[in-house]
Amino acid sequence: MAKQLEEKRETVSVLINISCDRCGKDCKCPLGNMEVATIRAHWGYSSGKDTEIHEAHLCEACYDETIGTMNIKVSVREEGMP
Repeated sequence: MAKQLEEKRETVSVLINISCDRCGKDCKCPLGNMEVATIRAHWGYSSGKDTEIHEAHLCEACYDETIGTMNIKVSVREEGMP
């Protein structure tokens, strides 16, 4: 059985950094990973923002300050735990 091979080269997009949408600071830490909080809202048909998706990225400092001033309860659990 003869095999026929074709070489393909593809361009791949790789996320290398995210900037905080509040302060503009890079969210990439010295170890190379991203430390970023993502706030996302997907609005439904009965909303004034019908079918819009809103998303914001916050660095750790802005997340702490924002959550602290919003007076909301945040659920916290260890990674890998249900």
